[in-house]
Amino acid sequence: MHAVAAPPQTGVINISGKVTETSCVLDSSVTNLAVKLPSVDKDLLKNAQSSSGRTGFVMKVTGCADGVKVSAAFVPDHNVDEYGNLRSISSGAARNVQVQLLDGSQTAININTDDATTQLARAVTVKGSTPVNLQYYAQYYSLAGDAGAGDVNVTANYQLTYE
Repeated sequence: MHAVAAPPQTGVINISGKVTETSCVLDSSVTNLAVKLPSVDKDLLKNAQSSSGRTGFVMKVTGCADGVKVSAAFVPDHNVDEYGNLRSISSGAARNVQVQLLDGSQTAININTDDATTQLARAVTVKGSTPVNLQYYAQYYSLAGDAGAGDVNVTANYQLTYE
């Protein structure tokens, strides 16, 4: 008996995209932002899932075409823990303390799952040629509680995303 060859599998791949008129750019004075969180007492982070020191920061974006929706996409790397928060990896770091990023409505951003859908949901629509301000927040966060005193220095990597 001879083996019968299976028919080849076929399918379709639909690819879509968009070419925009002008790329959005960060204001040159804010390419590398420095956000200074206030000093807080470790007792404010003694409970599991506690937070303190919420501090706002703005990314000013220019050069976008009218009607473009723009936001920041935070990129996971070795500075991001398994829960999507920023961790301090330097010696002398505060024990059990991470930094959590929040969007403009002060909802926590999980950097590991920050996909195109969530980025678009928090995007700001450009009106005319007016620059837009992307509002975000950072705060101390203790997932486990029992925070210890020490330094907190983290880095968040991002890129602009727009539609």
